[in-house]
Amino acid sequence: MKLSDFVGLSPVEQGLVKRLRDGDRRYYVVSDSVPKAPTKENAIRATLIRYLALGGCDACRPPETGVRVRGAWIRGDEARSEDTKGLDFVGATLPGNLALVDCHIPDPIILRSAKVKNLFFNTSVIKAEIRADGLQAEGGVFLHGAKVSGEVRLLGARLGGNLDCVGAELQAEGDALICDGIQVEGDIFLSGAKIAGEVRLLGARVGGDLDCIGAELQAKGDALSCDGMEVEGDVFLRGAKVAGEVRLLGAR
Repeated sequence: MKLSDFVGLSPVEQGLVKRLRDGDRRYYVVSDSVPKAPTKENAIRATLIRYLALGGCDACRPPETGVRVRGAWIRGDEARSEDTKGLDFVGATLPGNLALVDCHIPDPIILRSAKVKNLFFNTSVIKAEIRADGLQAEGGVFLHGAKVSGEVRLLGARLGGNLDCVGAELQAEGDALICDGIQVEGDIFLSGAKIAGEVRLLGARVGGDLDCIGAELQAKGDALSCDGMEVEGDVFLRGAKVAGEVRLLGAR
């Protein structure tokens, strides 16, 4: 695929391409807040984001900091299936960061077995699942203040930094945050998060702390499942409100 395959680039898409072509490392700011509806002024195709995040071409090569967008509506490809019309990075290697901050993302984000530097979805509204089983990140995954309506799956992921869900709102039927077997070199932050659905950290390995200070965890059964978890630092539940069971069987 090449840039010319993206027929009819909108002005906002042209602006993003130009920003990358110029080697500008700043965020490409579409708007100052999460858009409430897609328009010609704020919508960027998910397929274009994918193409650019994977390195683009000589006409639109991202800088080493990667693709960084704020305040856009990430538009899925209606011609694709429901599972792949969103941001599909299955098995892909992203040479830089992917940062979609204050964005509205209505379709699934799929990162199974992908390799990245850092992922930033801070304060974005994500109306579908994040599927990142087997993800490898040199740095961290950041959902600081994000609102996610669907499962966040990081089964067996490997993070060189933090998993940051500070102040996030996660809601799903059944499991909301699934991190069985995850290895995090840094910390897992759930402080101030509001999570409706089970948080699973079965067999997780955490090099720093598990911080649930002030979190609100609610589930029909187990609200926080940490059987077999190993945490090098500390586990904080100070001020947390938990509706459901907290399991730490065999944890260290």
